[in-house]
Amino acid sequence: MSSSTPYHEYVNNTILDLIPKTALKIVDIGCMNGILGREFKKIVPDSYWVGIEINSEYAELSRTHLNEVFVDDIESENFQYLEKIRDADCFVFADVLEHLYKPWDVIEKIRSIMKDTAVIVACVPNAQNFSVIGRLLSGEFFYEDTDMMDRTHIRWFTRRTFLDLFEKTGFKIDQCFRRKYDVPVDPMYIKSLKTAALSYNQTHVEDIDFTTHQWVIRAIPKK
Repeated sequence: MSSSTPYHEYVNNTILDLIPKTALKIVDIGCMNGILGREFKKIVPDSYWVGIEINSEYAELSRTHLNEVFVDDIESENFQYLEKIRDADCFVFADVLEHLYKPWDVIEKIRSIMKDTAVIVACVPNAQNFSVIGRLLSGEFFYEDTDMMDRTHIRWFTRRTFLDLFEKTGFKIDQCFRRKYDVPVDPMYIKSLKTAALSYNQTHVEDIDFTTHQWVIRAIPKK
């Protein structure tokens, strides 16, 4: 996995809402400081949270809120905790997949050990967002400390490629939501992007593909 995202206290409420309230054991991969588990435990106090975190300092912070925390790299061939998490009801990848070198392999790894009744909840930034395209078109494609151009991002996803990641690794998309930040955008700009997309490929695109900042999904194993 790449270097860690800068520390923050932000809770993704869309992710929180998609975690089934019937889930008793949740594995939070890339748990950072554990505050997602802290907030979920306010709703389901008996839930058991397992954190997997590559950054030892973040892992130490998360132990305040989670039941169990392992310091390890989920991408490592020597990852040693699969047996300890195979009974989980939900696996969370909150702003994690874009930091992995081979997210497809990681999702396949989880699919190979998870229960058929378990789910995955995940989110990624949308590389098709108008602001990212604008940076690219202008040549001002500089990395930043946080948000869309976070310098620790390794992989980029659009709605189509994000869904494809799960559909090709043995999952069915149960729910898909978009998170849109309150940033003004000229409708004519979006129209021009759609025209450009159509000229490149006849595939249909929608306004939301350009105005969404983050895609959030819940995926279930294909039976």
